Amino acid sequence: MQLKYFLEAADSLNISRSAEKLFISQQALSSQIIKLEKSLGTTLFERKPTLRLTYAGERLYSVAKDILQKQAALAKEFEEINLEERGTITIGISFTRGRCFLPLVLPEFHERFPNVELKLKEGNSYQLKTYLDDGSVDFVIAADQFAHRDYETTLLLKEKLFWSYTEKFRSAVEQDRLEEVPFVLMTKDNRVRSIIDQYFERRGIRPHVLIATDNIETALSLAAKGMGVTVYLEMFLKNSPYAQQESTGLHFRPVGDSATDTVLVAAWKKGRYVNKFEKVFLEICRKNV
Repeated sequence: MQLKYFLEAADSLNISRSAEKLFISQQALSSQIIKLEKSLGTTLFERKPTLRLTYAGERLYSVAKDILQKQAALAKEFEEINLEERGTITIGISFTRGRCFLPLVLPEFHERFPNVELKLKEGNSYQLKTYLDDGSVDFVIAADQFAHRDYETTLLLKEKLFWSYTEKFRSAVEQDRLEEVPFVLMTKDNRVRSIIDQYFERRGIRPHVLIATDNIETALSLAAKGMGVTVYLEMFLKNSPYAQQESTGLHFRPVGDSATDTVLVAAWKKGRYVNKFEKVFLEICRKNV
């Protein structure tokens, strides 16, 4: 606990603000820091004229987060031993991806571990990264933006992007006359939109984007009404009622450029302990998706 208090004070360099964030009094926080200094036999903060770290404080700061992470991992391991396959997994996933992904995984997992509670936090790509960074989820199921030294990942799926369009645009799309059609695309902060924008740039195409939305299902619904051509993910296509062309009038054609292929991964913070039932959860994900 003293390390946690030290880190908070070191981050803010303001005892009052740190105490408020930790929900303790300034006196209690100062007391804990003094006790830590005495136990280590060194001074961690210069108090005057303003609060700042000493060299010893900087050294402790450089390793304290790693120490706390290892303590949390060990506590998680002990929890697994003591609870005998009881616990909680909190998963971060996008709104649309959850609709397709979770029915493929959760029934089998629940049958194997009926006493493990599954919690979901849904959000967009930016929110999922935030959830993972602040520890509010154990894993995220998302595209490949987690290829970074702070994360560990396991590959779940490689998937292609598909043009989705009605008969009205069939000739233009299938003859690659894409500048002649309107598009209904995701907003620019979306991963799929970034991939398609790069595709257009490589081919020297200036697309006519009629509508931009942050919901891929909205884009597909508008495409089904003949508003324009959109882009759909292979995983969604396999699990969507819109895949039935007879009922919706939609056609689907691979974009046909390997650079637009994407991957789905499960990601977690590097160094985090992955317990027995979490490992099984990841195995089921890899097998069923």
